[in-house]
Amino acid sequence: MVLAPIAALCDVIENFGILAASSRAATDSIASWIRTPSLIKWGLLGIVWLILFRLYLPRNLNQGWRVVELATGILYAAGGLIAIWGVLAANRRIEQAVAPIAVATVMQLFVFLFDSGFLNSRYPAKAL
Repeated sequence: MVLAPIAALCDVIENFGILAASSRAATDSIASWIRTPSLIKWGLLGIVWLILFRLYLPRNLNQGWRVVELATGILYAAGGLIAIWGVLAANRRIEQAVAPIAVATVMQLFVFLFDSGFLNSRYPAKAL
């Protein structure tokens, strides 16, 4: 709960840097103003996504839709690992973390609908 707001703050700082870069001559300090908070943001988001992976591990796979829950967790883990790898070793790869996260976010909606019992009343919501 702490990492996501810090990542959001880094995103705001990064956006101010981008705004400054678009209105002034490019300098190393402006580039640093953009790059440093961006790397921190993506690193923190990678950690958050790895933590989310744990939340999507189903206790059992006896219901078919639980495979969707597991796949959602795997996609969050993949996005988190790609983001962290991008921050630590290959900055150009950071953007590739977005694809699995986007799919995981959509799949998460289905997991929530099934868990709440909204789509299938045979499976009650699991306790948090």
